[in-house]
Amino acid sequence: MYRMKRLAELSLAHKGRMEQTYEEHMAILNCMKNGDTSRIYEITLKHMETPRDINLEDL
Repeated sequence: MYRMKRLAELSLAHKGRMEQTYEEHMAILNCMKNGDTSRIYEITLKHMETPRDINLEDL
């Protein structure tokens, strides 16, 4: 749990990431409302990989 929290804190510190995260969450919610389960999966994976990639770039 700590690692995920730290990963989120670090990536959200990047300019524009908070807004991008909001848009990702809204896209996931809209897919849920529409029952588009395959798209939920795709968006969620991208949503989880983006902070990892951002933080790897910072190394």
